[in-house]
Amino acid sequence: MQFRRTGGLERRSPAAGSLLPVRELLAYGAPALPLQMILLVTVIYLPSFYAIQRGLSMSAVGTMFFAARLWDTITDTFIGGLSDSTSSRWGHRKPWIALGTPFLLVSAYFLFTPVSGSSSLYLGSWLFLFYLAWTSVQIPYLAWGAELSSQYIERSRIAAFRETFGTIGVMLATALPLLLLRKADRELSGVLRVAFFGVLAMLPIAAVIAVTVARGETVRATEVRFSWRVMVDAIRGNPLFVRFLGAQLLFSTGWNIFLASIVIIVEYEFNLKGAYLSLVLIMNVAATLCMPLAIWAGRKIDKHTALALALVGFVLFYLLLSRMAPDHYILTAVTFACLGICWAPVLINMHSMIPDLVDVGDFKGQAGQAGVYMAIYYVIVKMSMALGVGVGLPLLEAAGLHIKDASTPEGQRAITWVSLYLPALLCLPAIAMFWSYPLTRRRHNALRRWLDRPASPSQSV
Repeated sequence: MQFRRTGGLERRSPAAGSLLPVRELLAYGAPALPLQMILLVTVIYLPSFYAIQRGLSMSAVGTMFFAARLWDTITDTFIGGLSDSTSSRWGHRKPWIALGTPFLLVSAYFLFTPVSGSSSLYLGSWLFLFYLAWTSVQIPYLAWGAELSSQYIERSRIAAFRETFGTIGVMLATALPLLLLRKADRELSGVLRVAFFGVLAMLPIAAVIAVTVARGETVRATEVRFSWRVMVDAIRGNPLFVRFLGAQLLFSTGWNIFLASIVIIVEYEFNLKGAYLSLVLIMNVAATLCMPLAIWAGRKIDKHTALALALVGFVLFYLLLSRMAPDHYILTAVTFACLGICWAPVLINMHSMIPDLVDVGDFKGQAGQAGVYMAIYYVIVKMSMALGVGVGLPLLEAAGLHIKDASTPEGQRAITWVSLYLPALLCLPAIAMFWSYPLTRRRHNALRRWLDRPASPSQSV
Protein backbone atom coordinates (compact mmCIF):
# COMPACT_ATOMS: atom_id res chain seq x y z
CA MET A 1 0.00 0.00 0.00
CA GLN A 2 1.32 3.46 -0.91
CA PHE A 3 0.66 6.60 1.13
CA ARG A 4 0.59 9.98 -0.58
CA ARG A 5 0.57 13.25 1.30
CA THR A 6 -1.87 15.74 -0.20
CA GLY A 7 -2.28 18.44 2.43
CA GLY A 8 -0.65 20.49 5.14
CA LEU A 9 1.04 19.02 8.18
CA GLU A 10 -0.70 19.28 11.55
CA ARG A 11 1.03 20.06 14.83
CA ARG A 12 0.80 17.51 17.66
CA SER A 13 1.41 17.72 21.37
CA PRO A 14 4.55 15.90 22.59
CA ALA A 15 2.35 14.07 25.08
CA ALA A 16 0.43 12.40 22.29
CA GLY A 17 2.86 9.52 22.03
CA SER A 18 3.43 8.88 25.76
CA LEU A 19 1.85 6.12 27.80
CA LEU A 20 -1.21 7.19 29.77
CA PRO A 21 -1.26 6.60 33.55
CA VAL A 22 -3.60 3.83 34.69
CA ARG A 23 -5.48 6.37 36.83
CA GLU A 24 -6.48 8.34 33.75
CA LEU A 25 -7.28 5.23 31.75
CA LEU A 26 -9.62 4.08 34.52
CA ALA A 27 -11.26 7.50 34.67
CA TYR A 28 -11.70 7.63 30.90
CA GLY A 29 -13.05 4.08 30.75
CA ALA A 30 -15.58 4.47 33.59
CA PRO A 31 -18.51 5.91 31.52
CA ALA A 32 -18.36 2.90 29.20
CA LEU A 33 -19.78 0.74 32.02
CA PRO A 34 -23.23 2.41 32.33
CA LEU A 35 -23.27 3.30 28.61
CA GLN A 36 -22.89 -0.33 27.63
CA MET A 37 -25.48 -1.36 30.22
CA ILE A 38 -28.04 0.86 28.56
CA LEU A 39 -26.96 -0.20 25.07
CA LEU A 40 -27.29 -3.91 25.87
CA VAL A 41 -30.86 -3.65 27.06
CA THR A 42 -31.73 -1.49 24.05
CA VAL A 43 -30.28 -3.97 21.54
CA ILE A 44 -31.17 -7.33 23.12
CA TYR A 45 -34.12 -6.92 25.49
CA LEU A 46 -36.07 -3.85 24.36
CA PRO A 47 -37.28 -5.17 20.95
CA SER A 48 -38.42 -8.47 22.49
CA PHE A 49 -40.09 -6.59 25.38
CA TYR A 50 -42.28 -4.52 23.07
CA ALA A 51 -43.06 -7.58 20.89
CA ILE A 52 -43.71 -10.12 23.66
CA GLN A 53 -45.02 -8.10 26.64
CA ARG A 54 -46.48 -5.02 24.97
CA GLY A 55 -48.10 -7.01 22.15
CA LEU A 56 -46.74 -5.03 19.19
CA SER A 57 -46.11 -7.04 16.02
CA MET A 58 -42.50 -7.90 15.18
CA SER A 59 -42.89 -5.94 11.94
CA ALA A 60 -44.06 -2.84 13.85
CA VAL A 61 -41.22 -3.11 16.36
CA GLY A 62 -38.71 -3.66 13.58
CA THR A 63 -40.01 -0.68 11.63
CA MET A 64 -39.79 1.67 14.64
CA PHE A 65 -36.25 0.57 15.50
CA PHE A 66 -35.17 0.82 11.87
CA ALA A 67 -36.58 4.33 11.44
CA ALA A 68 -35.07 5.51 14.74
CA ARG A 69 -31.68 4.11 13.81
CA LEU A 70 -31.77 5.85 10.45
CA TRP A 71 -32.45 9.08 12.33
CA ASP A 72 -29.54 8.16 14.58
CA THR A 73 -27.16 7.91 11.63
CA ILE A 74 -28.07 11.47 10.60
CA THR A 75 -27.48 12.88 14.08
CA ASP A 76 -24.19 10.98 14.33
CA THR A 77 -22.69 12.89 11.44
CA PHE A 78 -23.76 16.28 12.77
CA ILE A 79 -22.68 15.69 16.37
CA GLY A 80 -19.36 14.14 15.33
CA GLY A 81 -18.56 17.14 13.18
CA LEU A 82 -19.86 19.66 15.71
CA SER A 83 -17.76 18.14 18.50
CA ASP A 84 -14.70 18.46 16.24
CA SER A 85 -15.33 22.20 15.93
CA THR A 86 -16.42 22.81 19.56
CA SER A 87 -14.01 25.03 21.48
CA SER A 88 -14.08 25.47 25.26
CA ARG A 89 -11.75 25.66 28.24
CA TRP A 90 -12.54 21.97 28.88
CA GLY A 91 -11.66 20.86 25.36
CA HIS A 92 -13.71 19.66 22.43
CA ARG A 93 -15.37 16.51 23.80
CA LYS A 94 -16.00 16.89 27.54
CA PRO A 95 -18.82 19.51 27.31
CA TRP A 96 -20.87 17.17 25.12
CA ILE A 97 -20.55 14.30 27.61
CA ALA A 98 -21.46 16.49 30.58
CA LEU A 99 -24.50 18.11 28.93
CA GLY A 100 -25.79 15.01 27.13
CA THR A 101 -25.88 12.69 30.16
CA PRO A 102 -29.07 14.07 31.83
CA PHE A 103 -31.01 14.01 28.56
CA LEU A 104 -29.96 10.40 27.99
CA LEU A 105 -31.28 9.36 31.41
CA VAL A 106 -34.66 11.09 30.97
CA SER A 107 -35.33 9.53 27.56
CA ALA A 108 -34.21 6.09 28.78
CA TYR A 109 -36.69 6.25 31.67
CA PHE A 110 -39.70 6.74 29.40
CA LEU A 111 -38.45 4.17 26.89
CA PHE A 112 -37.74 1.41 29.42
CA THR A 113 -40.77 1.95 31.66
CA PRO A 114 -43.67 2.59 29.26
CA VAL A 115 -47.23 3.00 30.49
CA SER A 116 -49.67 0.17 29.86
CA GLY A 117 -51.05 0.09 26.34
CA SER A 118 -48.14 1.98 24.81
CA SER A 119 -48.40 2.17 21.03
CA SER A 120 -45.92 2.00 18.17
CA LEU A 121 -45.99 5.81 18.12
CA TYR A 122 -44.92 5.93 21.79
CA LEU A 123 -42.05 3.53 21.08
CA GLY A 124 -40.93 5.45 18.01
CA SER A 125 -41.08 8.88 19.65
CA TRP A 126 -38.97 7.95 22.66
CA LEU A 127 -36.56 5.93 20.53
CA PHE A 128 -35.88 9.05 18.43
CA LEU A 129 -35.20 11.16 21.53
CA PHE A 130 -33.15 8.44 23.20
CA TYR A 131 -30.86 7.98 20.21
CA LEU A 132 -30.32 11.72 19.87
CA ALA A 133 -29.21 11.90 23.52
CA TRP A 134 -27.14 8.73 23.18
CA THR A 135 -25.26 10.12 20.19
CA SER A 136 -24.51 13.41 21.94
CA VAL A 137 -22.62 11.44 24.60
CA GLN A 138 -21.21 8.42 22.76
CA ILE A 139 -19.67 10.01 19.65
CA PRO A 140 -17.66 12.70 21.51
CA TYR A 141 -16.66 10.07 24.10
CA LEU A 142 -15.20 7.74 21.46
CA ALA A 143 -13.56 10.58 19.55
CA TRP A 144 -11.93 11.71 22.81
CA GLY A 145 -10.42 8.23 23.21
CA ALA A 146 -9.10 8.35 19.64
CA GLU A 147 -7.23 11.56 20.51
CA LEU A 148 -5.57 10.41 23.73
CA SER A 149 -2.58 8.80 21.99
CA SER A 150 -0.99 8.43 18.57
CA GLN A 151 0.73 5.08 19.23
CA TYR A 152 -0.49 1.90 17.52
CA ILE A 153 -0.19 -0.29 20.66
CA GLU A 154 -1.26 2.41 23.14
CA ARG A 155 -4.50 2.87 21.23
CA SER A 156 -5.25 -0.81 21.77
CA ARG A 157 -4.56 -0.28 25.48
CA ILE A 158 -6.98 2.67 25.62
CA ALA A 159 -9.62 0.65 23.77
CA ALA A 160 -9.03 -2.32 26.07
CA PHE A 161 -9.69 -0.25 29.22
CA ARG A 162 -12.83 1.26 27.72
CA GLU A 163 -14.17 -2.03 26.36
CA THR A 164 -13.37 -3.90 29.57
CA PHE A 165 -15.51 -1.40 31.47
CA GLY A 166 -18.11 -1.82 28.74
CA THR A 167 -18.25 -5.58 29.03
CA ILE A 168 -18.49 -5.28 32.83
CA GLY A 169 -21.47 -2.99 32.21
CA VAL A 170 -23.00 -5.57 29.92
CA MET A 171 -22.52 -8.22 32.60
CA LEU A 172 -24.13 -5.99 35.23
CA ALA A 173 -27.12 -5.36 32.96
CA THR A 174 -27.74 -9.10 33.08
CA ALA A 175 -26.39 -9.97 36.53
CA LEU A 176 -28.35 -7.32 38.47
CA PRO A 177 -31.77 -8.72 37.42
CA LEU A 178 -30.55 -12.22 38.32
CA LEU A 179 -29.49 -11.00 41.75
CA LEU A 180 -32.29 -8.56 42.55
CA LEU A 181 -35.36 -10.19 40.99
CA ARG A 182 -37.07 -13.34 42.11
CA LYS A 183 -37.31 -15.99 39.41
CA ALA A 184 -41.03 -15.34 39.01
CA ASP A 185 -40.36 -11.62 38.44
CA ARG A 186 -37.68 -11.99 35.74
CA GLU A 187 -39.87 -10.85 32.93
CA LEU A 188 -38.40 -8.38 30.47
CA SER A 189 -40.20 -5.45 32.12
CA GLY A 190 -38.41 -6.19 35.40
CA VAL A 191 -35.06 -6.59 33.65
CA LEU A 192 -35.47 -3.17 31.98
CA ARG A 193 -36.41 -1.46 35.25
CA VAL A 194 -33.43 -2.84 37.14
CA ALA A 195 -31.05 -1.94 34.32
CA PHE A 196 -32.36 1.62 34.12
CA PHE A 197 -32.00 2.34 37.83
CA GLY A 198 -28.49 0.84 37.75
CA VAL A 199 -27.56 3.25 34.96
CA LEU A 200 -29.22 6.13 36.82
CA ALA A 201 -27.00 5.43 39.84
CA MET A 202 -23.74 5.02 37.90
CA LEU A 203 -23.69 7.18 34.76
CA PRO A 204 -23.65 10.66 36.41
CA ILE A 205 -20.84 9.61 38.76
CA ALA A 206 -18.80 8.02 35.96
CA ALA A 207 -19.23 11.07 33.71
CA VAL A 208 -18.04 13.42 36.46
CA ILE A 209 -14.98 11.26 37.15
CA ALA A 210 -14.09 11.09 33.46
CA VAL A 211 -14.32 14.81 32.71
CA THR A 212 -12.49 15.86 35.90
CA VAL A 213 -9.72 13.23 36.13
CA ALA A 214 -8.85 12.16 32.57
CA ARG A 215 -6.90 14.60 30.41
CA GLY A 216 -8.39 16.24 27.37
CA GLU A 217 -7.43 15.32 23.84
CA THR A 218 -3.63 15.36 23.32
CA VAL A 219 -3.67 14.48 19.61
CA ARG A 220 -5.25 17.59 18.18
CA ALA A 221 -5.11 19.10 14.74
CA THR A 222 -6.13 22.38 13.20
CA GLU A 223 -9.71 23.53 13.69
CA VAL A 224 -12.27 21.92 11.37
CA ARG A 225 -15.68 23.37 10.61
CA PHE A 226 -18.28 20.72 9.99
CA SER A 227 -20.00 20.42 6.62
CA TRP A 228 -21.32 17.64 4.45
CA ARG A 229 -18.32 18.26 2.21
CA VAL A 230 -16.07 17.25 5.10
CA MET A 231 -18.01 14.01 5.45
CA VAL A 232 -17.87 13.22 1.76
CA ASP A 233 -14.18 14.08 1.54
CA ALA A 234 -13.36 11.90 4.54
CA ILE A 235 -14.90 8.89 2.77
CA ARG A 236 -13.80 9.68 -0.76
CA GLY A 237 -10.24 10.53 0.27
CA ASN A 238 -9.66 7.35 2.27
CA PRO A 239 -10.54 4.13 0.36
CA LEU A 240 -9.10 2.02 3.17
CA PHE A 241 -11.67 3.53 5.53
CA VAL A 242 -14.44 2.56 3.07
CA ARG A 243 -13.14 -1.02 3.01
CA PHE A 244 -13.10 -1.15 6.80
CA LEU A 245 -16.66 0.19 6.98
CA GLY A 246 -17.91 -2.39 4.46
CA ALA A 247 -16.48 -5.28 6.45
CA GLN A 248 -17.84 -3.80 9.67
CA LEU A 249 -21.34 -3.42 8.19
CA LEU A 250 -21.46 -7.05 7.02
CA PHE A 251 -20.30 -8.59 10.29
CA SER A 252 -22.24 -6.25 12.58
CA THR A 253 -25.51 -6.70 10.69
CA GLY A 254 -25.31 -10.46 11.22
CA TRP A 255 -24.28 -10.02 14.86
CA ASN A 256 -27.19 -7.66 15.53
CA ILE A 257 -29.66 -10.02 13.89
CA PHE A 258 -28.42 -12.66 16.32
CA LEU A 259 -28.53 -10.30 19.33
CA ALA A 260 -32.05 -9.08 18.52
CA SER A 261 -33.15 -12.72 18.37
CA ILE A 262 -31.40 -14.06 21.49
CA VAL A 263 -34.51 -14.08 23.68
CA ILE A 264 -36.51 -15.77 20.90
CA ILE A 265 -33.73 -18.29 20.14
CA VAL A 266 -33.31 -19.31 23.78
CA GLU A 267 -37.01 -19.38 24.66
CA TYR A 268 -38.40 -21.04 21.53
CA GLU A 269 -35.52 -22.77 19.69
CA PHE A 270 -33.62 -24.20 22.65
CA ASN A 271 -36.67 -24.45 24.95
CA LEU A 272 -34.66 -22.95 27.83
CA LYS A 273 -37.32 -20.76 29.42
CA GLY A 274 -35.85 -17.81 31.33
CA ALA A 275 -32.25 -18.82 30.58
CA TYR A 276 -31.45 -15.89 28.29
CA LEU A 277 -30.19 -13.76 31.21
CA SER A 278 -27.61 -16.31 32.37
CA LEU A 279 -26.52 -17.13 28.80
CA VAL A 280 -25.94 -13.48 27.91
CA LEU A 281 -24.06 -13.10 31.21
CA ILE A 282 -21.86 -16.12 30.40
CA MET A 283 -21.10 -14.75 26.94
CA ASN A 284 -19.98 -11.40 28.32
CA VAL A 285 -18.03 -12.84 31.25
CA ALA A 286 -16.06 -14.85 28.72
CA ALA A 287 -15.47 -11.71 26.64
CA THR A 288 -14.22 -9.79 29.68
CA LEU A 289 -11.92 -12.56 30.86
CA CYS A 290 -10.42 -12.79 27.38
CA MET A 291 -9.63 -9.07 27.08
CA PRO A 292 -6.03 -9.56 28.35
CA LEU A 293 -5.60 -12.44 25.90
CA ALA A 294 -6.87 -10.22 23.07
CA ILE A 295 -4.40 -7.48 24.06
CA TRP A 296 -1.55 -10.02 24.16
CA ALA A 297 -2.57 -11.32 20.74
CA GLY A 298 -2.55 -7.74 19.45
CA ARG A 299 1.15 -7.55 20.31
CA LYS A 300 1.88 -10.73 18.38
CA ILE A 301 -0.27 -10.34 15.28
CA ASP A 302 -1.79 -7.41 13.42
CA LYS A 303 -5.22 -6.12 14.44
CA HIS A 304 -6.86 -7.05 11.15
CA THR A 305 -5.58 -10.63 11.36
CA ALA A 306 -6.97 -11.01 14.88
CA LEU A 307 -10.31 -9.70 13.61
CA ALA A 308 -10.44 -12.14 10.69
CA LEU A 309 -9.69 -15.09 12.99
CA ALA A 310 -12.38 -13.95 15.45
CA LEU A 311 -14.95 -13.80 12.66
CA VAL A 312 -14.06 -17.34 11.60
CA GLY A 313 -14.94 -18.34 15.16
CA PHE A 314 -18.29 -16.57 14.92
CA VAL A 315 -19.17 -18.56 11.79
CA LEU A 316 -18.30 -21.87 13.45
CA PHE A 317 -20.31 -21.17 16.60
CA TYR A 318 -23.35 -19.83 14.73
CA LEU A 319 -23.39 -23.12 12.82
CA LEU A 320 -22.94 -25.10 16.03
CA LEU A 321 -25.92 -23.33 17.61
CA SER A 322 -28.01 -24.14 14.52
CA ARG A 323 -27.46 -27.86 15.20
CA MET A 324 -28.05 -27.63 18.97
CA ALA A 325 -30.73 -29.92 20.38
CA PRO A 326 -33.36 -28.39 22.73
CA ASP A 327 -33.01 -28.54 26.53
CA HIS A 328 -29.18 -28.79 26.56
CA TYR A 329 -28.27 -25.88 28.80
CA ILE A 330 -24.62 -26.83 29.45
CA LEU A 331 -23.71 -27.24 25.79
CA THR A 332 -25.57 -24.04 24.91
CA ALA A 333 -23.75 -22.17 27.68
CA VAL A 334 -20.36 -23.41 26.46
CA THR A 335 -21.16 -22.23 22.93
CA PHE A 336 -22.24 -18.80 24.20
CA ALA A 337 -18.96 -18.61 26.15
CA CYS A 338 -17.07 -19.34 22.91
CA LEU A 339 -18.95 -16.51 21.20
CA GLY A 340 -17.80 -14.25 24.04
CA ILE A 341 -14.20 -15.33 23.51
CA CYS A 342 -14.50 -14.35 19.84
CA TRP A 343 -16.17 -11.06 20.79
CA ALA A 344 -13.19 -9.83 22.88
CA PRO A 345 -10.78 -9.18 19.94
CA VAL A 346 -13.62 -7.61 17.96
CA LEU A 347 -14.32 -5.11 20.76
CA ILE A 348 -10.67 -4.12 21.09
CA ASN A 349 -9.52 -4.11 17.49
CA MET A 350 -12.54 -2.56 15.74
CA HIS A 351 -12.32 0.58 17.88
CA SER A 352 -8.53 0.83 17.95
CA MET A 353 -8.34 0.61 14.14
CA ILE A 354 -10.34 3.83 13.72
CA PRO A 355 -7.55 6.12 15.03
CA ASP A 356 -5.12 4.37 12.67
CA LEU A 357 -7.46 5.21 9.80
CA VAL A 358 -7.69 8.80 11.05
CA ASP A 359 -3.90 8.89 10.67
CA VAL A 360 -4.27 7.81 7.05
CA GLY A 361 -6.73 10.65 6.54
CA ASP A 362 -4.34 13.09 8.27
CA PHE A 363 -1.59 11.96 5.91
CA LYS A 364 -3.83 12.72 2.96
CA GLY A 365 -4.52 16.24 4.22
CA GLN A 366 -7.74 15.60 6.20
CA ALA A 367 -6.50 16.89 9.56
CA GLY A 368 -8.60 17.17 12.72
CA GLN A 369 -11.33 14.70 11.80
CA ALA A 370 -11.36 12.12 14.60
CA GLY A 371 -14.94 13.09 15.46
CA VAL A 372 -16.02 12.86 11.83
CA TYR A 373 -14.42 9.42 11.47
CA MET A 374 -16.02 8.19 14.68
CA ALA A 375 -19.37 9.57 13.53
CA ILE A 376 -19.11 7.84 10.15
CA TYR A 377 -18.05 4.61 11.86
CA TYR A 378 -21.02 4.80 14.20
CA VAL A 379 -23.33 5.52 11.30
CA ILE A 380 -22.32 2.07 10.04
CA VAL A 381 -22.56 0.49 13.49
CA LYS A 382 -26.04 1.90 14.03
CA MET A 383 -27.11 1.06 10.50
CA SER A 384 -26.19 -2.53 11.28
CA MET A 385 -28.23 -2.29 14.49
CA ALA A 386 -31.13 -0.90 12.48
CA LEU A 387 -30.87 -3.77 10.02
CA GLY A 388 -30.53 -6.30 12.84
CA VAL A 389 -33.92 -5.38 14.30
CA GLY A 390 -35.57 -3.73 11.31
CA VAL A 391 -34.81 -6.60 8.93
CA GLY A 392 -34.26 -9.50 11.31
CA LEU A 393 -37.58 -9.37 13.17
CA PRO A 394 -39.78 -8.81 10.09
CA LEU A 395 -37.88 -11.61 8.30
CA LEU A 396 -38.63 -13.95 11.20
CA GLU A 397 -42.31 -13.08 10.95
CA ALA A 398 -42.34 -13.41 7.15
CA ALA A 399 -40.56 -16.78 7.37
CA GLY A 400 -43.30 -18.22 9.59
CA LEU A 401 -42.47 -17.28 13.19
CA HIS A 402 -45.33 -15.96 15.33
CA ILE A 403 -44.71 -15.22 19.01
CA LYS A 404 -48.01 -16.75 20.17
CA ASP A 405 -47.20 -20.03 18.41
CA ALA A 406 -43.43 -20.06 18.01
CA SER A 407 -42.84 -23.79 18.50
CA THR A 408 -44.24 -24.86 15.14
CA PRO A 409 -41.84 -26.42 12.57
CA GLU A 410 -42.15 -23.26 10.48
CA GLY A 411 -41.22 -21.08 13.46
CA GLN A 412 -38.24 -23.27 14.36
CA ARG A 413 -37.02 -23.22 10.78
CA ALA A 414 -37.40 -19.43 10.58
CA ILE A 415 -35.26 -18.96 13.71
CA THR A 416 -32.50 -21.23 12.37
CA TRP A 417 -32.30 -19.64 8.92
CA VAL A 418 -32.75 -15.98 9.86
CA SER A 419 -31.06 -15.80 13.27
CA LEU A 420 -28.14 -18.23 12.76
CA TYR A 421 -27.47 -19.08 9.10
CA LEU A 422 -27.84 -15.50 7.84
CA PRO A 423 -25.33 -14.05 10.38
CA ALA A 424 -22.85 -16.79 9.47
CA LEU A 425 -23.24 -16.03 5.77
CA LEU A 426 -22.67 -12.28 6.30
CA CYS A 427 -19.40 -12.99 8.12
CA LEU A 428 -17.76 -14.68 5.13
CA PRO A 429 -17.01 -11.62 2.93
CA ALA A 430 -16.00 -9.64 6.03
CA ILE A 431 -13.41 -12.30 6.84
CA ALA A 432 -11.89 -11.97 3.37
CA MET A 433 -11.82 -8.16 3.60
CA PHE A 434 -10.04 -8.15 6.97
CA TRP A 435 -7.62 -10.97 6.12
CA SER A 436 -6.07 -9.01 3.24
CA TYR A 437 -6.28 -5.61 4.96
CA PRO A 438 -3.13 -3.67 4.00
CA LEU A 439 -2.58 -1.32 7.00
CA THR A 440 -0.20 -3.50 9.01
CA ARG A 441 1.61 -2.44 12.17
CA ARG A 442 4.83 -1.92 10.21
CA ARG A 443 3.14 0.36 7.70
CA HIS A 444 1.32 2.30 10.41
CA ASN A 445 4.58 2.86 12.31
CA ALA A 446 6.13 4.29 9.13
CA LEU A 447 3.10 6.55 8.71
CA ARG A 448 3.37 7.78 12.31
CA ARG A 449 7.05 8.58 11.89
CA TRP A 450 6.13 10.78 8.93
CA LEU A 451 3.29 12.52 10.78
CA ASP A 452 5.37 13.10 13.93
CA ARG A 453 8.40 14.57 12.19
CA PRO A 454 9.20 18.15 13.31
CA ALA A 455 7.36 20.83 11.39
CA SER A 456 9.44 23.14 9.27
CA PRO A 457 8.99 26.92 9.84
CA SER A 458 6.93 27.18 6.67
CA GLN A 459 4.54 24.50 8.02
CA SER A 460 4.05 26.10 11.43
CA VAL A 461 0.70 27.66 12.19
